[in-house]
Amino acid sequence: MLNLGASKAKNKFLIKKMPLDSAIENKTVLNRFPIFSVHIFTPMSRNLRETFEETLTLSENIYFIVKQIPVTVFIEESFITQFIKTGSLQAFSHNAKVDMENFIALLPSGELILYLENEIAETLALKKEHILQNNVKKQKPDFKTCKIETKLPNFRCGEKLYDLVHHELTKLKDMKFDVLLKWKPEGNICPQSIRCYFEKEGYECITCEPSYTNATNFSIPVPNINLKQFDSSQIEDLMEWIGLQICNISDFPGDIDIGNVFLMQQEESSRTENLKIDFFQGFFEGDQVCSILKESKKLFEENPDIQFIIVFISGYSESYITRKKFEKFSSGDKITALIISADLVYSVTSL
Repeated sequence: MLNLGASKAKNKFLIKKMPLDSAIENKTVLNRFPIFSVHIFTPMSRNLRETFEETLTLSENIYFIVKQIPVTVFIEESFITQFIKTGSLQAFSHNAKVDMENFIALLPSGELILYLENEIAETLALKKEHILQNNVKKQKPDFKTCKIETKLPNFRCGEKLYDLVHHELTKLKDMKFDVLLKWKPEGNICPQSIRCYFEKEGYECITCEPSYTNATNFSIPVPNINLKQFDSSQIEDLMEWIGLQICNISDFPGDIDIGNVFLMQQEESSRTENLKIDFFQGFFEGDQVCSILKESKKLFEENPDIQFIIVFISGYSESYITRKKFEKFSSGDKITALIISADLVYSVTSL
């Protein structure tokens, strides 16, 4: 459940401004966490061509749930060669609670990260990092992380590092995880190849497809946004407006249009338009979302009267976060809003 605008004093955002063309190329803006859903808000005074539907629903955007696998699967030399080193692979524990259960993640960088109860972590002769716990009941065990670089040149059978890691992780062979996994292969390789691999090894692997819906809210107050003169102090109100629109499209209880109520108090900074909302759900990567930026650029060129487009990205609540200065497992909302004009993008990311 998103918590937007509920407490302005507590909300903190990392705000970046960049040219639209730079944002299209700068995939690091969107690769901070595995993406669960994408909302696209397009104010429009007339009907537009279907622009975004195919951007995230292509056949290669499938992902998988793999049932009850040991972590050693990810360091088997055949798996590293076929999947980790031949494409972008990310995975993390499915239906597990960070800070309450053992958790694993595999990042596109090739880092395999184990987040283990202290008692279990101490049985492994691997370098460990203590993780400070926040808002966790005192009776819960402490956790430590172990990081394994699977893309290192010497991480292969027969090398000292690989043999050590393989030996230590074998101690966890009885610890099984359900894993959510996405693999984007290089070249013309079929993404289903990874499912065949797991099934051949005797594991249940379920193919999942992204979903897509859209709706249009007619004649609603829409904020006036000029990114060239945009004041970052407006971010809180804008994020709240986005949250209200998401609630409204999700059958918010009652007969009140909360989006309208919110902006009726700000008539001088809004106008009435139709608002088209595209909604995707699945498992997406940052470079896939960049395709939305490319389509947005085309849409601005075809429709210069469009003032802005907002792309609102939500990450999986129980997953791993990577940023320039830190990495961590995190339980809670992960959001990035891209406020796009014909030539500028504001990136607003929750901290």
